[in-house]
Amino acid sequence: MGLTPEEVAERQTGLGCSDIGAALGLSRFKGRLQLYLEKRGEVPVSDEETDAMYFGSALEDEICRYFSLVTGLKIRGTPKRVDKDRDWFFV
Repeated sequence: MGLTPEEVAERQTGLGCSDIGAALGLSRFKGRLQLYLEKRGEVPVSDEETDAMYFGSALEDEICRYFSLVTGLKIRGTPKRVDKDRDWFFV
């Protein structure tokens, strides 16, 4: 379930949803400096998949279904796209 080398390279070109916590200083897994250095290519990006990453991906559909059940809100999957005004931000 890990990312392909092409996907890792593409993620380096902008900020995705999983980067926002670090960018805002809210992540307990990665700091702002680490994120900055990774995006600039000054430190290698780990391609090691953690247990949390594996189960987050494996259970994503069930988590979305449960969220919808509890909140009454519908989640719809959309292909990754780039914000039209900010080409560095993946939506």
